[in-house]
Amino acid sequence: MKNEITVHVGGRICLYPSSIILLESDSNYTRLYLNNGKILIVATTLGKIQNRLSNQFVRTHRSFVVNLNYTDISFLENEPYVKMSNNKRVMVSRRMKQKLLESYQKLLA
Repeated sequence: MKNEITVHVGGRICLYPSSIILLESDSNYTRLYLNNGKILIVATTLGKIQNRLSNQFVRTHRSFVVNLNYTDISFLENEPYVKMSNNKRVMVSRRMKQKLLESYQKLLA
């Protein structure tokens, strides 16, 4: 985290991308689930925050963006969900499933 650049997520809040597990849309607000267990709600849309983040963040559904470093992708084979490190299940749409798998493979390579 020392050499990592912070990302402005809304208001006066800047975070290290590695501290974000998951982003969840709630109309014009976004819930940010952090690796310390906190949940922040910011008045910024999911799309705007996603554009500020790196390629390790992938949209899985129109309401969710996940950090691939906190994702259990093996959970995807049987169900349209992935399991996050905070034990939250995140929906994956049929349209986004292939992009999620490709992004995960690039991360491992």
